[in-house]
Amino acid sequence: MDEEKLESSRANRGSAHLQFSLLALVVFIACTAVAMALLWSLPDWIAGPILLFLACVFPAALAALVIYGDENLRAFCLGALFPAGIQFIAVFLYVFLEILSRHTLVVGTPPNWHRFYMDELASPLRHVAGVAWALSILTGCVSVGIRRLVKDHSRSAGGST
Repeated sequence: MDEEKLESSRANRGSAHLQFSLLALVVFIACTAVAMALLWSLPDWIAGPILLFLACVFPAALAALVIYGDENLRAFCLGALFPAGIQFIAVFLYVFLEILSRHTLVVGTPPNWHRFYMDELASPLRHVAGVAWALSILTGCVSVGIRRLVKDHSRSAGGST
């Protein structure tokens, strides 16, 4: 009987505070380091293609986590999906318009695709990626907060009836 009370009190205490494992913290720090390198320190010719790839993969990964994640992870990823989707659309529209504006096609001559350098595209991509990642984290946290608020409100309303 005492063991059941002890376990239930541990479970209640654990759900009230954020708890992270050491592995989760190491992964978070590594992801933050890679993100900061992409946004500031890597050369443009390396960061540009990686940012294009991440703009494509990030919304798909969030959608998979919405489907297969637990409650809080679903709420976070659903909130983070909106800025990630906007980033996806903005980045690929920008790249498409840059390709169209820089390469005029003349009938009978092949296009000069070798003149399309990532050096010129990476700087705007860094700004868009930084803003989109920050907004994704912010909207994900807001979604989790709203989910908890609604869940607590429904729990208190259900208990009083």
